[in-house]
Amino acid sequence: MAEPWIQFKNWSFIYENGYAPALRDINLTLYRGEKVLILGANASGKSTFVRALSNQLGQGAFQGHSDGKIIRFGKDMTTIDGDPLVSAVDQAEEKEATVMDKIDWQTLLQGKDPTAQNTNLSISQTEIYRLISQANYDDSVFIFDEPLANLSPQTGEKFLDLMDDVAHAKQASIVFVEYRLEQMLYRPIDRVIVLNEGWVVFDGQVEALLKSEILHTFFIREPLYVTAMRYAGYPLNQVANIGNVNHIYAPGLKTSIEKWMLSVPNFLYPENDTELISFSGVSYQYPEREQATIKGFDLTLNKGEIVSVLGGNGAGKTTLSRLLSGQFIPNQGQISWKKETLNHDNLSAFRRRVSYIPHDPWEKLAPTTVAQQLQASGLAFGMSEDQVQESMMRSLTALGLQYAIDFPIEYLSFGQQKRVLLAQALMFDSEILIIDEPTEGQDYYHYNELMQYIYTIAHEHHILVIINTHDIDLALEFSHRSLVLRDGQLLADTTPIRVAVDPLLIKAGGLRESSLYTFAKQIHLLDPYNFVKKFTNYNRAVNQ
Repeated sequence: MAEPWIQFKNWSFIYENGYAPALRDINLTLYRGEKVLILGANASGKSTFVRALSNQLGQGAFQGHSDGKIIRFGKDMTTIDGDPLVSAVDQAEEKEATVMDKIDWQTLLQGKDPTAQNTNLSISQTEIYRLISQANYDDSVFIFDEPLANLSPQTGEKFLDLMDDVAHAKQASIVFVEYRLEQMLYRPIDRVIVLNEGWVVFDGQVEALLKSEILHTFFIREPLYVTAMRYAGYPLNQVANIGNVNHIYAPGLKTSIEKWMLSVPNFLYPENDTELISFSGVSYQYPEREQATIKGFDLTLNKGEIVSVLGGNGAGKTTLSRLLSGQFIPNQGQISWKKETLNHDNLSAFRRRVSYIPHDPWEKLAPTTVAQQLQASGLAFGMSEDQVQESMMRSLTALGLQYAIDFPIEYLSFGQQKRVLLAQALMFDSEILIIDEPTEGQDYYHYNELMQYIYTIAHEHHILVIINTHDIDLALEFSHRSLVLRDGQLLADTTPIRVAVDPLLIKAGGLRESSLYTFAKQIHLLDPYNFVKKFTNYNRAVNQ
């Protein structure tokens, strides 16, 4: 049996000036050689647990009071911050798409120095070698705090490949802290610990977790293929390998899914054909670059559409957003707004009709109250005080934020801060709303809440919504149209369902194959496209 390296006995911790314990009555033992996933929604206690593992609590900015015991067995394990390794993988992938395939794993995992024989390695490749080869695996544990947050889906999978190889070859002790369960299941996990409001609410294997109600109860998104089986009424206790969609098996599962598909009606959505903005042969090249970042776009976007823009890092998503918002003027081609060519005479008026919600809301927020933020923005926009007051209350009410009007913005959650910017967009009667990576930094409950508001106002106010994202599942659930970009070119303008079932577009867009499509192939459904379509429309209706 594996040896323990740390044990918590009836252990609790409350931060100095904290109003409630961050961790409560923890009883856990972690073992050497385990690959453990710490799972939980925002404010569940994950970060505090990481600090406890790293022996950071009670030091520096993390002062507080603890009860109970933490026992560190034998020689203290050195906790290795995994962020530098994640960054090295990300940088290597960004510069050379096949970098992980070119690493000499056999030499590396034998403890030899691959750099001695290979002088053609990039700086990032050399850093990966150094971090992996120099670790003392007998007395060290890797801790990765939300490692997938800033990685593209395909890079994230290659990172998980790397750590799976290390775990097997070196019997490494690894702790992942994440809320993205489905992505983490790309490679096997030995054990999952679920936290909620500081309590351990589950400690066990993936199979038992997925067959329980824990994820639903504590606002953690379960893999979509598991949701599909629940919708079909299939008993999950009969499913083998439920934690691995590539090897899932259950007697009669295909028949159950097909019967469920027949019971789901065909959903009809209103067509949006009122042209709002169009591109004709649009290209844009940054002054310092040799090639255009956006190349020859022909595109028409309509009022009330929700459009997901999909593509890997460097595909051109950010530059396209800047063209759509009027920040950039194309080097070639023309942009039309309501069928009138954009020029210096109407550019300022156009820009006032576009709102942008960045990934980090503090790019657009000030450290004031919600009311002060919206009042200052409204007056700067040219509204009268009466207009500001009326439109502010109307917008906050529409977004369920009227209760927070006098709250300091820093007291709001990440998702609520984005909803303040959304309220600002409604105040300005914005006709285009551009949102960067709405899922990053938010657990499922909070990002779903934000997206439901966005979905509602897009249809009620006929706003064109542009969502820049890596998340094919978000695109499926909340958009009816997808643009796939690669190297500044528009590869596809189609439905997100078409993207999800097209392996070539998935690869070209730097995306992760949806587990729905993988599941459909695994159980040999004859029409994976129709399955993904039926599930997506039904799931959207359920969640609304």
